[in-house]
Amino acid sequence: MFQVKIRGWLFFILAVLMAFPAISDDWLYTVRRNDDATSLGNKYLINPYRIDEVLKHNQLNSSNDLKPGLVLKFPLNMLKFGPARVQVLVVQGKVTLHRGSSSVPLETALSIQLKDRIVTLDDGSVTLRFADKSELLLGSNSELTFDVLTRWGRTGMVDSRMRLTRGSVEGRVQTLEGPGAHFEVHTPSAVATVRGTEFRVRINDKQTSISYNEVSEGKVKVENRLTDELVREGFGLVTEKGKVTGKPVELLPAPGFTQYAKEYPAKPVKLAWQPDDRAKAYRVELFFGDNFKQQLSSQIIASNQVSFEQIESGTYSVRIRAIDVNDLEGLDASHQFTLNEAPSVPQNLTGKQKIWVGEQTALSWQTLEQAKQYHFELAKDASFAQILVSKKLEETQLSTGSDLAPGTYYWRVSGENEQGKGYYSQVAELSVELPAVPTIKDLADIEIGEAQQVAWQAVPNAQGYHWQLSHDKNFTDIALAGESEKAQVTLNDLEVGSYYIRVAAKGAYNQERYSQAKPFEVYEAGNGKNPFMLSSLVLILLIL
Repeated sequence: MFQVKIRGWLFFILAVLMAFPAISDDWLYTVRRNDDATSLGNKYLINPYRIDEVLKHNQLNSSNDLKPGLVLKFPLNMLKFGPARVQVLVVQGKVTLHRGSSSVPLETALSIQLKDRIVTLDDGSVTLRFADKSELLLGSNSELTFDVLTRWGRTGMVDSRMRLTRGSVEGRVQTLEGPGAHFEVHTPSAVATVRGTEFRVRINDKQTSISYNEVSEGKVKVENRLTDELVREGFGLVTEKGKVTGKPVELLPAPGFTQYAKEYPAKPVKLAWQPDDRAKAYRVELFFGDNFKQQLSSQIIASNQVSFEQIESGTYSVRIRAIDVNDLEGLDASHQFTLNEAPSVPQNLTGKQKIWVGEQTALSWQTLEQAKQYHFELAKDASFAQILVSKKLEETQLSTGSDLAPGTYYWRVSGENEQGKGYYSQVAELSVELPAVPTIKDLADIEIGEAQQVAWQAVPNAQGYHWQLSHDKNFTDIALAGESEKAQVTLNDLEVGSYYIRVAAKGAYNQERYSQAKPFEVYEAGNGKNPFMLSSLVLILLIL
């Protein structure tokens, strides 16, 4: 990749030495329990043996004077220091890293070093994270050079100074503590010194001698050879090389959105906001995701509405701010949205509207070319508050189970994209009904030794039948019981007596649903049950 060169180290050492006169104050350290002079020297000093000089600098005689809570002053020129690297968080579009005479495309695997230069093109942007967790977004068509990147050992102080020669930067800087902690952005017209804030610095596209400083949180000191101004939250300042700056100007407020949505089913994505009579234009920035780190585009438009037509499905964040007559850009209005580009609604839902208990039926629907999968739902109510089945599948049909209880059901299906987004079809109804219980045909009495033929009406989807034979109509005295695959049974070898028989279909929700009981008698020959013998007996009596 890149080799660290001696010349780079010389630049670093010279930069640090040049910084000393400007930061001659002491670094302050609060003594903790169990601290001693030796451990403090080893931890913070270039030469640990110079801890005695630190004690004298604090008018202390020995290590015994180090008490918890004591504020100890360390001269900066005694503290350990080293190069602070900058992490590349996100690279968007074409961004080039220049190091010495070499240049390569910037990647997140690389880190920024002293004297590196970053150049972004029309579609390029990069988000950087510094050693103190501060972040900087370098916009498109920009050029940034790193002049000082110093980390003061384990003190937590980081010195970051850079030159913006064209384009724009936006910073979210952590609160800086200690005289060695700096975060500065130099432009041809001024220096912006930050102590923990959110700010923007931008150079005029046509006149690089003019720059703009805008503060959305905290405060920034802006100075050049002629003047310096403290720019507070909600204000901006225009500076020009070789000229005395004016006073900070209050920034235009964040626009209020009038047309927006959290989810868009298809392109284009349209946003609108309340116009501001003081605004001559608006800055519109589009980011991928929800953290404003990957800037996809930044444009200036004259109207109070925007349309995004070339983006793909995903989550985005947009920022909009008004631009005043001084070309200062105001406070941000932000909005997050998701573009789903879901497939169309499935049509041609096909399937039976009525089935019997225990019956399965196939349900099918239209194939959608855009769909990655389908989502089928079956519910007990038309509003789908009581969902019984929720299934994702690649096919355009499925079969219901055979265990659905009697009742009315509702089903629908959606075609989903890669993000699982889609639109449901119209709701179709499915009725599951219980058939009537079996009806046994009337039975004649039989003579002992005869077989009783019992038949009944078949039940749809029955898996067979249960039958019971009893001596009483309440079936408290079961004489016989059995099963039959067909809607009939033959009873043999019945003893003399009165009988009742009933039948129930086998299968889900049919169990114990018995038919009305049918009675019959089994009699002996000559007991008056035989019609021929009864007639003969009457004739004999008449003759006598």
